[in-house]
Amino acid sequence: MTQKLALISVTDKTGLPELCQALQKQNFSFIGTTGTQKFLEENKLVCNALDSLTGFPELLDGRVKTLNEKIHAGILANRSNPKHLEQLKKMNILPIDCVIVNLYDFKNNPDIEHIDIGGITLMRAAAKNFEHVLVLVDPQDYSKVIQELTEKKEVSFEIRKNLAWKAFALATEYDSLIAGHFSNQLFPEKLSITLSKKMDLRYGENAHQKAAFYSWNEQVFPAIEVLGGKPLSFNNISDMSAAILLACEFSEPTAVIVKHENPCGVSSHINLAQAFQQALDCDSLSAFGGVIALNQKCDFETAQKIAGFFNEVVIAPEFEEKAIQELKKNPNRRIVCLKSKPVYPVRSFKPVFNGLLVQEPDSVQELEQDFSVASEIQPSKAQLIDLMFAWKIAKHCKSNAIVIAKNKTAFGIGCGQQSRVHSTQIAIQKAGNHVQDSVLAGDAFFPFPDSVELAITAGVQAIIAPKGSVNDSKVINTCNEHKISLVFAQNRHFKH
Repeated sequence: MTQKLALISVTDKTGLPELCQALQKQNFSFIGTTGTQKFLEENKLVCNALDSLTGFPELLDGRVKTLNEKIHAGILANRSNPKHLEQLKKMNILPIDCVIVNLYDFKNNPDIEHIDIGGITLMRAAAKNFEHVLVLVDPQDYSKVIQELTEKKEVSFEIRKNLAWKAFALATEYDSLIAGHFSNQLFPEKLSITLSKKMDLRYGENAHQKAAFYSWNEQVFPAIEVLGGKPLSFNNISDMSAAILLACEFSEPTAVIVKHENPCGVSSHINLAQAFQQALDCDSLSAFGGVIALNQKCDFETAQKIAGFFNEVVIAPEFEEKAIQELKKNPNRRIVCLKSKPVYPVRSFKPVFNGLLVQEPDSVQELEQDFSVASEIQPSKAQLIDLMFAWKIAKHCKSNAIVIAKNKTAFGIGCGQQSRVHSTQIAIQKAGNHVQDSVLAGDAFFPFPDSVELAITAGVQAIIAPKGSVNDSKVINTCNEHKISLVFAQNRHFKH
């Protein structure tokens, strides 16, 4: 059996002894950088020092270890090209048949000394010559290679090619991390986005569409644990994201019910079970098959109410054990534990034909001084609490958004309409009798007083919306004539 050579330079040594034992059985010998060599020798495996191959020691405090013509010629030589093999023989260079390499962890320790030069060059070279050189950059792939070597004495072309792809993908991600670290521009000329697949999905928005969930940062879609039910779907995750972001706007126990990325019921109450019941009562018809997000631990009483009607997903930061068992009575209901609060990314993205729209996320948290009373009538303390409650909800509804609320419950939500008047009509209709003495929030200014007049006629007593319309004065006059409060916000919250 022909003697083969593996070059090893790893920071993550997980599973390395087992891999090397499998390689050794296929007549591989090993050379390694200082730390790797020491580790293998401690595990009773013979490993020669790198300079035994190159004739040069590591230089510049380890900055130069593997950048050597004898190493890269040994990796890059095309074994099917006689000229390449002749040159290796003439220069007394040994072919390298396997490269096992990890990169410095720049993601979690972005120090300039953790910018890997030699390692990334090794993996690129080996991946380019994957037909002849086996490249391994992830310990999770070791077991697959061990199995191939044990059963077939060699690694198949398809697996080699897949490992090469993985090396190039890692190199792309690594370069993107470094470029992002050095960039001080929110919108640079070249924007690299590296996404990691978190899970395959049954299908996309519709059954004929394939789908998967990717993330570029664990905190963008926070860590979750599925405690029961069917696997998460494309639409589940989309609605979960909307529900989580809204629920986390509130500190008081709050329940949110979402359908098609829009809330159809939201309520805050000192008792979570009561908050959920009120959220359900907002629009029980639309809540059917919805996604429920709670910002507090789900207790048994709340779980009993949730289990009383059909819903797709329940997500909360914690669950009582009895609550889990109650919710599991429907084996299809997804029970999801939110392990950490969501963190807004630096940029948000919206796909359009042949590209992405990129913007800062709408993560602004308004303070009391960001609002001003524009009407002659001042809102009462209770009205002001409800106005702030409704305003937070409007931010998370598709434009045009109108939210009618009372006692920290959103009884009427009109959204996603081309006309603000139509959104107002829908919100009034859904609120029913609860519209009397309620408050209203609009995500953008009123271009005309028509929506305000509709709300006042229905029984709304206080309104909050951004200023900025050429007809602001007419809106103010309408509120003053009917002796209701009008609060102006500084920011608009369109959500297209």
